[in-house]
Amino acid sequence: MRRHEHPSAAAALGTPLVGALLVFDFSRPQLNEGGTKAASSRWRSKAVTVPHPKHLFTNCTALTILLLACLACLGSCAGGHAEKVSPESAKQFLKLRGYDFDEKSFFNAVEASDLAAINGFLAAGMDPNVAGPGEGDTALMTAAAKGEIEVINALLKGGADVNTKNRNGYTALLRALNYRHDDAAGILLEQSKLDLNARGADGMTALMVYVWRNRDDVVEKILQRGGDPNLADSDGDTPLHASAQTGNVNVARLLLAKGARPNATNKLKGTPLMWTGSFGNTEVAQALLAAGADPRLKDQDGHDAAYWADKNNHAELAKLLREAKTQ
Repeated sequence: MRRHEHPSAAAALGTPLVGALLVFDFSRPQLNEGGTKAASSRWRSKAVTVPHPKHLFTNCTALTILLLACLACLGSCAGGHAEKVSPESAKQFLKLRGYDFDEKSFFNAVEASDLAAINGFLAAGMDPNVAGPGEGDTALMTAAAKGEIEVINALLKGGADVNTKNRNGYTALLRALNYRHDDAAGILLEQSKLDLNARGADGMTALMVYVWRNRDDVVEKILQRGGDPNLADSDGDTPLHASAQTGNVNVARLLLAKGARPNATNKLKGTPLMWTGSFGNTEVAQALLAAGADPRLKDQDGHDAAYWADKNNHAELAKLLREAKTQ
């Protein structure tokens, strides 16, 4: 059996029309002469021809399908407003669509971005936060990694927890960012209960990612909502280290204004000021010095920021950093 559904059944599940198992609009039951029924206003451009009702009951299978479609569209028949579909009706809908009601089939629907089926699973009572195989990604993480906006919205509406983590600590937001799906990440960032300081196996937070990508606008919003500017990744680098490398002085100032430590050290005892010396970012160096960065600090090899500026041929910056040591 092909995986199509009745248009009214799809409407009851909150999905766009995908196809027609039985093309029959229960909100407009009257048939014109010859069995041709004008579509409702939503489907005006898609008038269809259906058999006379007596032909729909030629066997028990057709009758069963019709009854199931009636059950699925009860909400849309009542005043034009969709109501919640019963779990049993949703399970029958899934069966007709070719899915068993189990976790494996649920993830198959998510992988296929089958929005109608996903809504069917949720209506039937599937836990949207169940962990999948492998790394334990949830359906929301899978959709985020694929950048599937409609699926993400459906799962959130169905109770998906935006803060659930897989076995490696990644959330749906981090998955979206890893695969550079900015639109999907934007939707997840809008969730009021989002844990902005969640970190994956590499220790990266959403704030760090947006600092590296020079997204001043998002960095500012995350900081305003409580993003921690002092969390470090697996190398010990903070967002301020990242801005020192990229040379984005505006981001550096935003971080410093929210309490970023100017003398934070990574696992090699490197400071943001040393990174400005390595990459020649004078404006960030000046902002760091103004915020209290110490130019006399040395890394694990005994080198300070001026040394790294000299080594990388940033003579003017090296001079500025040497002078700062005497002040």
